[in-house]
Amino acid sequence: MAGGMPVCVIGKTGVGYCAICRVWTTGRITSGSDDCLIAGSGVARDSDTVKASCGHIGYIHASMTTKKINGKGIARLSDVFTGDFTGVLIDGVQTVAVG
Repeated sequence: MAGGMPVCVIGKTGVGYCAICRVWTTGRITSGSDDCLIAGSGVARDSDTVKASCGHIGYIHASMTTKKINGKGIARLSDVFTGDFTGVLIDGVQTVAVG
């Protein structure tokens, strides 16, 4: 995709390791912007959350820091999240990219 990486929004998927449950699992982005939407879903930003299927949480570390929404960097495909649930975002909006 020319011009950047796909943007991640609420409901998109991450995969990683839950240190509490000691399992590899998937999760979904559960927080994002209330006023910047793509197809009705809030754009995920730095420090927004990814909730594992077991219920534990990770916090997104957005790699896009030069373009911001509500003062926070934009989360994109392949960005990482850390916390009790640690991993990488594997699903983004393929028609919307920033870079």
